[in-house]
Amino acid sequence: MNILEKVLLQIGVLKYTMGANLLRRFQLIKDFIYSAVGNEYKISVKEKKRLISEFLKIQENVKSMTPLGLWMEMAKEILTIPEEMEGDIIECGAYLGASSCALSICASLTARKLYVRDSFEGLPDDEITYTAPYTKTKIRYRKGDFCGKLDLVKQNIAQYGSINSVVFIPGNF
Repeated sequence: MNILEKVLLQIGVLKYTMGANLLRRFQLIKDFIYSAVGNEYKISVKEKKRLISEFLKIQENVKSMTPLGLWMEMAKEILTIPEEMEGDIIECGAYLGASSCALSICASLTARKLYVRDSFEGLPDDEITYTAPYTKTKIRYRKGDFCGKLDLVKQNIAQYGSINSVVFIPGNF
């Protein structure tokens, strides 16, 4: 196999993988929109479409380490909590606030508060080496990694989320 054939094969595999990922993403969104999720709070299909649209806008504008599918899973869990059940939502570790944006919208829809807990200074002194479960890639995290300053996180949530439903708790945990 010559180099051109290898490149074309890799492109074909990449296109197949991208196509499969897009199909999974489409199915995940469709299942979310047309399911009973949110019925407890009388959230319509139209409102769920708007919620997904907001999530996509967040994803486009705020760097995140959390994929859209996980936001949708968290939203599904939050929107199926019985309305009469007391309690709020907490996020530990906000980075730049992308997940906080998504969670704040869910908190607002369910009349709950989102508590965002973070140092807002990045990771502490400890150096950590993490091995990704599937790829076995080793990643070294250092002091200051994932730093999202409080003002920036607030700005992102104000622009792309629901700032009125958020309580910030700075500090190490």
